[in-house]
Amino acid sequence: MHVLVLFLTLHLGFSPTLVKPERNFPRVVPSQLQLFEYSSLTVTCEGFFNDKTKWRVLRSVKSGSKSPCNTGNLFGQCYITTLYPADSGEYWCENKNGLKSEKVRIVVTAGNVTLESPVHPVIVGDTVTLRCIEKQELKTTKFDFYKNGVPVHTSSTGEMTFHNISVSDQGRYKCGISENQFSEENLLRVRAVFLETPDQPVTEGQNVSLFCKDKMAASKYMSFFYKDDKLIGNSLIGKLTLNKVSKSDEGVYKCKTSEDRESEEQWLAVRERTVPRIVLSKRQFFVYTNLTVTCGGYFNDMTKWRVLRSNTVEKRSPCNKNSNTFGSCHIAMLYPADSGEYWCESEDRRRSESVWITVTVANVILESPVHPVIDGDSVTIFCTEKRKKKKTASTKFDFYKDGVCVHTSSTGEMTLHNISVSDQGRYKCNISENKFSEENLLQVKAVFLESPDQPVSEGENVTLFCRDKMAASNYTSLFYKDDQMIGNSSSGTITLDKISKSDEGVYKCQTSEDRESEEQWLAVRADNNLTSKTLPKELFLTALVALPLLLFLLGFIYKKYRERTFPRIVVSKLQYFEYTSLNMTCEGFFKDKIKWRVVRDIKTKNKSPCDKDSSHYGACHIAMLYISDSGEYWCESEDGKSESVTITVTAANVILVSPVRPVMVGDNVTLNCLVTKNYKRSKKFDFYKDGVYYHTSPTGEMTLHNISVSDQGRYKCNIRENKFSEENLLQVKTVFLESPDQPVSEGENVTLFCRDKMAASNYTSSFYKDDEMIGKSSTGMMTLAKVSKSNEGVYKCQTSEDRESEEQWLAVTVRDRLTIVAPSSGDPSQDKRG
Repeated sequence: MHVLVLFLTLHLGFSPTLVKPERNFPRVVPSQLQLFEYSSLTVTCEGFFNDKTKWRVLRSVKSGSKSPCNTGNLFGQCYITTLYPADSGEYWCENKNGLKSEKVRIVVTAGNVTLESPVHPVIVGDTVTLRCIEKQELKTTKFDFYKNGVPVHTSSTGEMTFHNISVSDQGRYKCGISENQFSEENLLRVRAVFLETPDQPVTEGQNVSLFCKDKMAASKYMSFFYKDDKLIGNSLIGKLTLNKVSKSDEGVYKCKTSEDRESEEQWLAVRERTVPRIVLSKRQFFVYTNLTVTCGGYFNDMTKWRVLRSNTVEKRSPCNKNSNTFGSCHIAMLYPADSGEYWCESEDRRRSESVWITVTVANVILESPVHPVIDGDSVTIFCTEKRKKKKTASTKFDFYKDGVCVHTSSTGEMTLHNISVSDQGRYKCNISENKFSEENLLQVKAVFLESPDQPVSEGENVTLFCRDKMAASNYTSLFYKDDQMIGNSSSGTITLDKISKSDEGVYKCQTSEDRESEEQWLAVRADNNLTSKTLPKELFLTALVALPLLLFLLGFIYKKYRERTFPRIVVSKLQYFEYTSLNMTCEGFFKDKIKWRVVRDIKTKNKSPCDKDSSHYGACHIAMLYISDSGEYWCESEDGKSESVTITVTAANVILVSPVRPVMVGDNVTLNCLVTKNYKRSKKFDFYKDGVYYHTSPTGEMTLHNISVSDQGRYKCNIRENKFSEENLLQVKTVFLESPDQPVSEGENVTLFCRDKMAASNYTSSFYKDDEMIGKSSTGMMTLAKVSKSNEGVYKCQTSEDRESEEQWLAVTVRDRLTIVAPSSGDPSQDKRG
């Protein structure tokens, strides 16, 4: 996982005027902010991913007019080979419609000294180094560093390092050398709170977890998560999961803690699910060299795939000159005009992820892995010169990560031994005379999916292994095919028995540590011996007669358990301010979203769909709430409905945020009294339980440590002038039912555990399915052997202390089904699995 920090306001020398973007877009990313005359500059826009052709870098320099950073109105990143002081000014990202990011100011100096510092905010606790860079002909032995105009450090090496940096280190820094020669000022910003997200972009259908970390919090805290400045959820554990993300989840996210500290904004990019990935040896090429691009995962289907590209000449064109040529692409001689995006695409327009290839006339390129590497590997990055001169002791290659120098080498190589996720970032290199390569993104994965050599043959048993190099102990592995979960395992393995062409697809795995592998294509080739098999005629006739009776029985059983059990409604909180948004889902959907919807009973109507579109099934989203939206909400299918929850939308200035579902004895639970943004912050918040004054807080929080059943009750809060929130019921459970990740697969052995936090000694546990007892245990454990769809339902447990757990939905997915094919003379039928 990695941390992105978006939309930074940077000041160098003076404060630029910020233009407020019409909406939030990816941030502008310069390689550094102070540069010497005659050096080079690269500017990109973070958050592009596959959309580089839709964005460009613009600037406003001393002449005052707006102009493209690239000559010729080119889209994508900007590269200036030779800088002059006239290139100083503001730079920003902008799309075709004129919508733009915030600006940063870049200074090109004819002076003798620049300051190199992090372009974007750093996190409390990090180690941060500032570097005072002088022109090569100078031999300075004394470098002075200043913070807010006051000298703070003197160095003979030109470096100043902050170990375990804190917010108090934030400020404007500059440096000076002898004879009163100073650099421009850079603003160093320090954040205590950061939002941790997965590698970007994420893929449609993934479950994406966001983590809000507060490095200054002394104890547990409430985290609030925002998308495009709208609150979307809160959490006592600092975690929010977006289930099965889609393009509608793309946007700008941030978090805030109950300590009133806020993270920087981050862009979450969502790409369409990928098919076989594009394969090439490197991303940067010298002009007049050659290039070969293939698509991993072809195998038996090479005639159905080809390589396409989008460059400065054509928006979309075949990589091969012959537009009818399928398969790999080879370009014998490259030119700068061949720079651009390359991807694999099928005849039905399904495409892989794209990669950006740069063809340069410069004298240096960086060679690094194209695809993610695995945590613990040893990885070597090469800085390659165009004209390979004999290396001498004075030859110097500098390697940079995220704009900061991290290594100097005389061989042009940098090896990262036992690589870790912290090594992930954007790397570039330079040689003498300030000749820089382009940047490459190095991605590091802790989890990888191990599969057999490709392709595999029909009828084989194929075992996949999920490995997590960062896991300290045992972990549960979840396996996915085409973004649908197909099973989980505590041993990290899953076996696909007697595979067929229907098993071909994109696989990945995820561990219980919320880390995910890269996707892999599993290719299956037909086995001619297998396809000659046929069902005996006697078996076929027997199955044909029995099929109607079997279908009737299955339909009857399905209807019965659907009548008895329903998923519960899931909402982040029960009280909302007017004009905010609401998201509501039904836990237990899994693959049946089209059969369920959210229904409500509000003041203005009786029963009506939550969504305006009455034909809409699945989750409900209300973009803007009004008081008239207050009422009861529940999940409903054609067969019945779940329990309901009461949602209150208020025009008042205060609401109470508390857990919607029961909490467990022993937990630490925080209640939050929230006021509207336009209301002056109160310095006194009173909390009431069951109508009686209970607690006063200056922060708006009340934490119940080691909660017990006696803490259960109806809570409300108020601020000055006797303005009260509505009441919320806080429920406390002593018993809980522990089950595996949902859904489970048919044929698995599923173990349920009944835990009683108040039991003083051994106790007997009774297990229930759909309110009927199915077993007892003196160990608190019950195993369902080789589960099937008939095991799907609502489970709970009860202990001999007469205490009961909350109900849980157990969902079972079908592994595969047998399709019976009638034999025909002269044409043997085949075994097929759907």
